[in-house]
Order: sequence, then structure tokens, then C-alpha cells
Amino acid sequence: MARERNPRQRYHRGAIAPYTKLLLDTVVLRERPLSKRDFPPTVGEVERAAQLSKTWAMACFEHAEAALWLEYDAAITADVAAECQRAGLTPQDVDERVWYGRFHGQRHRLLDQIVAGDITAADALAQLRQARTERGEARGGA
Repeated sequence: MARERNPRQRYHRGAIAPYTKLLLDTVVLRERPLSKRDFPPTVGEVERAAQLSKTWAMACFEHAEAALWLEYDAAITADVAAECQRAGLTPQDVDERVWYGRFHGQRHRLLDQIVAGDITAADALAQLRQARTERGEARGGA
């Protein structure tokens, strides 16, 4: 009779793949309460991180690229990061706070506006370019 795995049981099966470890450390374990972050991961947490790593890999992100996006926002999904990257935006770009073509520190980051559906990644790039032009920066986007 096959023994069922308990997803809450601590993970003791050996090494965790680097991509899975990245998602485990940057996303899954950060969702835990601070008091429980030092405990080893559970089987369920490792399985969830493995599933997340598959979505990032299927979106054609290499380990280093995914790490850059997750460094700026651990809650970003692979599809949003891919949309931004296809539009020519970098993680640093979407971390900017731009509103109607001007830098505005009190507004949401471009990433937050994209996730909320208020603008597309292409709109964000256009606003960023306009804001940089108004500020006199030579760099016009990604």
C-alpha cells in the first residue's frame, strides 16, 4: 500500500534544484510569518516552489533573469515579467513611479499599475520615455 505524503511534513529528500530554491527563498518562504522563517521547508512548500519555477522557465526566463525580476518584487508573476520584458522594460524601469509621463514619487510604481490593469507594459514604456525626456535624460527606456 502506497504511503501518502503529508505536504506539511518537513522536506528531507536531498538537494533542491537551483531554480526551485530561488522561488522557495524569494517567494514561498517569505509568505511565512517571521517567527517561522528559520524552519526547514515543508514538502508542500518545495512542491509549490517547483511549480512556480516551471512557470518562470516556461515563460523563457533563465535563472538569473528570474532572480532579477523577483529581486524587485517577489510577488511578480512570470507572465507579467514576460510582458514587461517583451515591451522592453527592465526590473529597474518598472520600479519607477511615473504618472502621465512625469516622475511622481507619491504614485504607484509602473509595475503596480501594470498588474492592476491600469496601463499596459507598452504604455508604461511610453510614459517612462516621456518622463526621462522631460527630465533631460539621454536614456529613453530599456
